[in-house]
Amino acid sequence: MFKHHLFNILVIAALVVVTALTVQQGLETTRVVHAADLYGQHNHIVEALSCPMSAVDFSSIRSAYMKQVGLWVSRTNSGLTGVDGGLIQLLSDYRSCSQ
Repeated sequence: MFKHHLFNILVIAALVVVTALTVQQGLETTRVVHAADLYGQHNHIVEALSCPMSAVDFSSIRSAYMKQVGLWVSRTNSGLTGVDGGLIQLLSDYRSCSQ
């Protein structure tokens, strides 16, 4: 009889722990989604105010070899376009920009 009560207590404790973790993760997910939504709204406001590249910069995109670092990088007449997807981000922003 003692084993049955112990088993029931362990099952109930496990259910309480799992329920608490599920609720906590649900609350964290809601918080992250809300923060991402606010960040997205802020980005739309910033994008509406200015375009990242002019039409001249857009037409002058080319690859250039940098001897100092030994890499090919994307650049425009105004300078480097960035690293780690900077060119892709600029092209993406340019497409959504109204000029």
